[in-house]
Amino acid sequence: MPAAELSRLQAQISAISTQFDEPRIFLRSLLTLMELYSDQHYKPGNFSGVQHLLPEYRLPALVIKQLSASLSSLTADHPIPAMQIMDALWKAKHFEARLMAAVMLGSLPAQPIEPVMDRINNWVNSEEDKDLITALLNSANRLLRAEKMEVWLNQINHWLRFDNEGLVKIGLQALHVILNDPKFVNSEKIFPLLEPVILHPILSLQKELLSMVELLADHSEMETTAFFRSVLAQTNDAEVIRFVRRCLPLLQQDSQISLKSFMNPSKKT
Repeated sequence: MPAAELSRLQAQISAISTQFDEPRIFLRSLLTLMELYSDQHYKPGNFSGVQHLLPEYRLPALVIKQLSASLSSLTADHPIPAMQIMDALWKAKHFEARLMAAVMLGSLPAQPIEPVMDRINNWVNSEEDKDLITALLNSANRLLRAEKMEVWLNQINHWLRFDNEGLVKIGLQALHVILNDPKFVNSEKIFPLLEPVILHPILSLQKELLSMVELLADHSEMETTAFFRSVLAQTNDAEVIRFVRRCLPLLQQDSQISLKSFMNPSKKT
C-alpha cells in the first residue's frame, strides 16, 4: 500500500477510534471501514489461497495489521466497551470481523479472569473455522501464559477429557500453541494432560498427536522417552503400542532402541 494510502487508512482508523466508548456506533463504523477496503473484484474460482468457511471481505494484509494493532491497544485501555464490541464482532457473519474479536481477546486484562474464560468457552466450537480457532487460542495463550498459566492448562485439560472428539482436537491445538511459544519452558507440565489421550488413542486424531510428540521431543527427548515408558508400563493395549511405534521415527536412535525393548512386556522394568 503506497504511503499516502497508508496514511489515509491510519487517519480513518484513528477517527473511528474516538467512538470506542460508544460500542454500537463504533461497531457500525468499523464494519463500514472493512467494507470500504474489501476486495470487490474477488471471485472464488480465481483465488488459490486459503478459503474460509465464512464470507470474507478479502481485506489486504496491511489493513488487518493496522486494525489489529489499533483494536488491541483500545481493548487494553478500555476493556469494558471492548467486551461488548468483541461479542458483537464474534456474532458477525464475516471472517475478518470474528478474527478481530479473537485478536481483541488477547488484550483484555487477565484479572478478573471470568470474562476471559467465559468467552473462550463460549466461542470455541469444533465446527468453527480452523484459522479463527487458532487465532483465538493464540490470543488466549498470550493473555494467560504470564499470570494465569495454571488456569489455561486446566482449561486445556478439560477439553482433552471430553468424549467430544472435536473438543479433544481443540485441546491438542491449544497444546500446539503452548509448545510453539518460545517463552514456554515447562514441557513437563504437558505430559500429564496428554497421557489420557495417548492411553485411549483416537484414530482420526493421530496426525495431531504425532505432531504433538514431535514438538515434545524437540523440547526434551529424554522426558518424552520417559513419558512413553510410563505409558507402556500402564497398558498392553495393541492400539497404544501401535501408536508408540509410529512415534519412534520422531526420536533419536538411542530412544528408539530403549522404547523398542520396553514394548516387550517381558522386558518391562
